[in-house]
Amino acid sequence: AGYRIRDFHTCAILAQEKRPVLLIHGRNDRLVQTEMSIRNFTCCASAQKQLFLAEGAGHAESFRIEPNGYRAALTAFWKQCES
Repeated sequence: AGYRIRDFHTCAILAQEKRPVLLIHGRNDRLVQTEMSIRNFTCCASAQKQLFLAEGAGHAESFRIEPNGYRAALTAFWKQCES
């Protein structure tokens, strides 16, 4: 596609984002550091943003480990986007 992954800066993009953003991350993720989602959330300029950190969840395990919290985060995010 003509670009390199190292040329992509997530925080710079999120700093310009106006659309709703929901970040979901497992606190025990060993593939992608949790701090990366926290930093991305902080960088995000969207007025409608939310970060859900699933306790005890590894990579892509948030729903399996914490389904009630995951559902609650989705519901809260949808309600936030409605207003």
